[in-house]
Amino acid sequence: MPVIYHTIKVSPAGRKTRTEKAYKFPPSSGLKGEEWWTTYRYQLEAFVDQIRGRAPNSWMSSGRLNRKYGVDRENI
Repeated sequence: MPVIYHTIKVSPAGRKTRTEKAYKFPPSSGLKGEEWWTTYRYQLEAFVDQIRGRAPNSWMSSGRLNRKYGVDRENI
């Protein structure tokens, strides 16, 4: 599961090391998400929002994909 063992160790200079986790967006961001959501759930939520005409948290348009593949093909 993508949500298992997703932590980062923070070691400030001269202070004790601590472990932090960030499984969802802060409430002040206004973005959707829960601690138990998998990566697939975030992708599904973005897809549903796009189909229903709402603004998804993030979305990559086909134009951006075409430009990426165009650059990749030129380097071959």
